[in-house]
This record gives sequence, C-alpha cells and structure tokens, in this order.
Amino acid sequence: MQKLPLVVLLSFTSIPVWADLRMINANSQYQFELSGWYGEDNDRYPEPAQTYGVKGTYYFTPVWQGDHPYAEAAFLERASSVSLSARRRDDSDQYPCGLDATGLCHNEYVEDKILLTGSWYSAGWLFVETTYFYEQTDNSWRDDREASFDRNSWSAQVGITPLAGLRVSTGYSEESDLGENDWNVEAKYVAPLSDTQAINIELAYEYAEDDEWMLAGDYYLTQAFSIGGGLSTDDDYLLRSRYFVTDFISVDFSYYEYEGGDAYQVRLSTRF
Repeated sequence: MQKLPLVVLLSFTSIPVWADLRMINANSQYQFELSGWYGEDNDRYPEPAQTYGVKGTYYFTPVWQGDHPYAEAAFLERASSVSLSARRRDDSDQYPCGLDATGLCHNEYVEDKILLTGSWYSAGWLFVETTYFYEQTDNSWRDDREASFDRNSWSAQVGITPLAGLRVSTGYSEESDLGENDWNVEAKYVAPLSDTQAINIELAYEYAEDDEWMLAGDYYLTQAFSIGGGLSTDDDYLLRSRYFVTDFISVDFSYYEYEGGDAYQVRLSTRF
C-alpha cells in the first residue's frame, strides 16, 4: 500500500518585516494561481537530491477571499478548479563515485512527474477530485549505458462537505492494491476563532495490512500568516508556514523529517 502523502511548509519570515508590505483588500478575488518551488531531499546518499517544479490552477468562477484565511479561501468557498503541475527530481550529484544499489557505477538519475487534477463541487455539498499521473525516469551510467521507463495512473477522491469549513472524503488509486476489507478516510476542517484568526485540522487514516495515519494542523494568526505542523505513522513529522506578502503574493517554506532523512522546500505563489 502507498503511504499517505505528507506535505509540509515552514516560513523563516517574520510578521513585522512583512507587515508594511501588505495591502489588505477584504473584497479581493482571484481566478488563477501560479506557483513555483525548489527543494532538497537528504536521504541515505552523500549529496541531497534536488527537486523543483511549477503548478498552475484555474478556478471556474472567481474566488472571493473576503474575511477567510487567504490560504483557505478556495476551500471555504468550495471553488471548483483544474490544475496542472510538473516536477523534476535530480539525483545526479548523489553518486560521486559511485556504486548504486545494484553495484553499478551510477552517474545520473532524473525523474519527471506531471499531474493533471480536477476538483469539482456539486450542489454545494458533493466533492469529486480526479488526478492523472505521468512519470518518466531516466538513468545513465559512467560506461555510457542509459535506461529509461515511464508509467501513468489515475486516482479519485469522493467526499461530502456537510458543514461550512468541513470536508470528509475517501479515495482510490489505480496503483493501490486495495483488498476486500481495506478502506481510507480523510477529513479537513477550518474553523474561525475570531475576525482574523482561524485553525485548520487535517486527518487521514488508511486501514489495510498496516494501519497508517496522518494528523496535521495550522494556526492562522492573521488572514495572511499561518504556522503549522503534523505527525504521521512512523513518527515522521512536519513543520509548515505560509505568509501572504500582499493579497496575491505568498511565500512558504517546508521542512519534513522522515526515517532515514529529511527534506525542505521553498515556494513562491501568485494569484490573479
């Protein structure tokens, strides 16, 4: 079974430094979102793998940010959308000599992924999300041998949004060998604490051969700034934060520690 995904963000910026740069407009809206990111993954090899990518999202109707936490506006407005993202992972520097797991002298390993995702809300309470996944991996060795392979698959998530700020769903992936008694559930809840503060709670659980779970949360100190973290089955943990410099430009940083390594990612996003 595939492990539950765990995404993490942690900001180094401070509220006072950025506060003078923000221009708050309670009636701001957007229909496109574009982001780019860079990160490094430090696993068992001497040098970290580099990851970078881009993502674009189009919302079928404008998303009003209003008095929502800016990062949760699309979720709270139940905005239907379509997204396209591309990511590259480059392990070229991980083999300075070097022998790989097969005992061969490995020079380069490059992995490209493309995701096409559509999220739809119907009748204000039914949620459906489908994702098409394509991956291509290229390998080369010091003796000039090369090999590559590709694969594709799809997944789907179906759920309900019975209350404002709450969504409960279950999913299926073509690559998951779900058995007769296997099941999974995910829940996300965003609750206001005051006019400018809110909390976000996310829970995922999968019942299969090995039970797996993930719990994460965010505290929105203002509409523009949040800090959060989480924990998963194998005591993997995350820290995350996001800050909107303006209504439409945000920066975030992620840190994730797992068994055998850790990773970080920095992302810049804009809305228009």
